[in-house]
Amino acid sequence: LKPEGTPVTTGAAYSITEKPAGLGDQITVDAGTGEVGFGKPALDKVNADGPQTVTVQAAYQGKTYRYTFTLTDHFSPREQHTSVVMDGEIYVIGGTTRNSSGTFPISFTAAVQSSEVWRSSDGGLTWDQAADTRFTARTLHGSAALNGALYVIAGVYGDVGITPRDDVWKSADRGVNWSRITPAGADVEFPMDNSFASAVRGDGIYLLGGIRRTPFARLNEVRRSADLGQTWTNITAAAEASPPRFPARAAAASVVTEGGSAGAFYLIGGSDDSGNDRDDVWTSGNGTSWTHANASAAAGDRFPGRRGHSAAAVSEAGGDALYVIGGLRGGNTRSDVWKSVNQGAAWNQVVANAEFSNRADHSSVVLGGELYVIGGARSSTELFNDVWKSADGGRTWVNVHKN
Repeated sequence: LKPEGTPVTTGAAYSITEKPAGLGDQITVDAGTGEVGFGKPALDKVNADGPQTVTVQAAYQGKTYRYTFTLTDHFSPREQHTSVVMDGEIYVIGGTTRNSSGTFPISFTAAVQSSEVWRSSDGGLTWDQAADTRFTARTLHGSAALNGALYVIAGVYGDVGITPRDDVWKSADRGVNWSRITPAGADVEFPMDNSFASAVRGDGIYLLGGIRRTPFARLNEVRRSADLGQTWTNITAAAEASPPRFPARAAAASVVTEGGSAGAFYLIGGSDDSGNDRDDVWTSGNGTSWTHANASAAAGDRFPGRRGHSAAAVSEAGGDALYVIGGLRGGNTRSDVWKSVNQGAAWNQVVANAEFSNRADHSSVVLGGELYVIGGARSSTELFNDVWKSADGGRTWVNVHKN
C-alpha cells in the first residue's frame, strides 16, 4: 500500500482505521511498510461470512491517505488440483492445500487434501465455494465435465498421499451436491489411481497413463467409460505391439481437439519408469492406437522434458494450437510457454519466463479463446491460489486474481 503511488519513506506511518468487528488483533499492519497481515480467525470469517472490508490509513509528509480494500472468498493455495470449464464457468476441484500457520506469509507443514469445489462465473475474478454434499478429499485425481455434469475420478489421500481412492463421483447441479456412482467396496475397472491424465471426447471419459499404487507401476494404457463413469474398458488391450502405445508415464498432460481430420487425443510429456522428464508428444484419433507425433523433431523444435505441467488447445485461424505451460524439470519449476501449430510435431517457445511465478502441479483451462493458469506450487513450501489469463496466445499474462 502506497499513498497515491508515492514511494514510502521512513517518515510514512500506516494504521488500520476500519476492520471487521470482533477480530481484534487478527488484522494487523506494519506501520513502516504498510504490509497487512491476517490471522486465521480473519480468514475463517471470510469463509463463513463472505467478503470483509478493511481500511488502512497512511500519514505521509503531513497528509493523510486512506485505502479501502476487500478481502474476498477465494480457494486456498493448492497444487495437484484439477480445473474444468462447463457452461462458461471455471471450476477448481480438490488438490493438496497443506496446513497453514494461520498468518501471512503462509508456511506449510504436513500435506492436507481437499474435497472443495470452487466456481467462478466471471473468468476467475471472483469465486464461490460450490460444494455442499461432497466427495471424499483427494489429490492427483482426475475430473471431467460432460453433458452438464461434473465428475471426480480416483486420486490419493493421506499425509504423504499414500492411500488410493478407487471411486467416481458425479454432480449434476454445478458442483453443489455429489454422489458416488461406483459401488463402495467393488473392484474398480481401472488400475490407475493417481497422476493420470483425464480427457473427454464425444460421450466418453478417458484416463491415460498414470500410477497404480499397489503394486507400484507406471502405466501406458487408456481406460474409457461410455456410460458416464460407471464402467470402464481398457481400449488399448488389443493394440499391444502394432502400432505401439506411448511409453508408461505419470504426471503427463492431455489435450483433446475436435477440429475435423485433425481432431485427436494428445498425451504430452510426463515422467517415465526411469524417472526421466519426457519431451515426447503422442497422438491418437481413437484413444486405442497411438503415433509419436514429434519423433522426427530436432532438439530445437521440442520443449524441454517435464512433468506436472499443463496443456491446452485453442482454436485459432488455420486450426487448433497446442500449448504446454510450466511444470517441473530436473527438480526445478518453470514458467515457460510452448506452442505447436502442426498437431504436436514441432514446438516454438512463446515466452521463456511468463509474468506468473515458476510453478508445477497447477491447472490450465481455455475460456472464450483465452488461456488460464490456476494455482500450483513453486516449491514444497510455496503454494499459489492465483489466477492468470492470456488473450494473446501465451505471450503476455494478466493477474486476474492475486495470491
